[in-house]
Amino acid sequence: GDKKDEPRVSIRGRVCADAIEVAGADRVVTMDLHSPQIQGFFHRPVDNLYALPILSDYIKRMELHNIVIVSPDVGFAKQARYYASALGAPIAIAYKERVAHDENAVITQIIGNVEKKTAVVVDDFTTSGGTLASVAFTLIENGAREVYAAVTHGVLTEKALERVDLLPAGDRKIWAYSKGMRQRARLAQSIAHQPSVLILDEPLNGLDPMVRAETIALFKQLAADGLHLIISSHILHEVDMMSDRVVLLNNGYVVAEGEIQGVRDEMDIEHPVQVLIRCNHPSVLASRIFQDTDVVEARVHDDRRGLFVKIRNPDHFYLSLNEVVAEGHVEVESIVPVDDDLSAVYEYLIGAQ
Repeated sequence: GDKKDEPRVSIRGRVCADAIEVAGADRVVTMDLHSPQIQGFFHRPVDNLYALPILSDYIKRMELHNIVIVSPDVGFAKQARYYASALGAPIAIAYKERVAHDENAVITQIIGNVEKKTAVVVDDFTTSGGTLASVAFTLIENGAREVYAAVTHGVLTEKALERVDLLPAGDRKIWAYSKGMRQRARLAQSIAHQPSVLILDEPLNGLDPMVRAETIALFKQLAADGLHLIISSHILHEVDMMSDRVVLLNNGYVVAEGEIQGVRDEMDIEHPVQVLIRCNHPSVLASRIFQDTDVVEARVHDDRRGLFVKIRNPDHFYLSLNEVVAEGHVEVESIVPVDDDLSAVYEYLIGAQ
């Protein structure tokens, strides 16, 4: 925002400019600022670039016939005239009234002739497409044959808020959000532009267990949709739940990387694998498997219905275990690895440093 929209609030553009400069920026490059005067909020050099040449060339390549350039409101009429000049087309202006701070504007009339023309609505940004939709409907009602839109910044925050389940709270003030809601709002900002790669640092902080589970499910869905997520987190069991590849760091050094099971398979033989064998006679099984040189340690489970075994060569051990079971002295119910999770792998690796 380049101006105050209600009493006792800061001008948002100035606040953002101060934040960018405090972060250390010594030069700022922008694209189609909503208002040119925003450049005056900065104490550093600002270069404002324009999307008009690229968008105009694209519209020309579409080879649309009998076009008219439409400004979505009076405020964008000057920029729309530049588009009209570049494309050699007439201009029309949608006159609208906005009753709130969202995009739910009411289009009251179209200034200019659009009948039997192909309308191209140009704008610098859209947050939900609400204004564009309203203008499009009004243009069709006024006789336009087709309607296209050329927008520099397609923010489309409504879909992003819906994906993080914040749409019902979208009109509330941020200061009234809980810590978890603020975290989800930041996530919505991250996915609003539909990036191909998303880098997140501790994205689950402050979320309650239910929302954490929903967010992990969202990450998995985004990955399934083709988005590459790079997540930094110290909660290893949650990383385990939502990752297919990991990079483990200790004091700034990479100690392992790759798929979790692959990392485990490549670990030094000094770090044995631990499995839990559920059986009817754990003591008998312990006495038999200690004859195997791959067994490092065996410990009876507290409930006396299983045996914890640490082994160096899992494949060789499982073959030997088959022979023991075949003798008929022990009935095995299940064999479950208990340290293939990421936390256990990390502890092994850190212990080896």
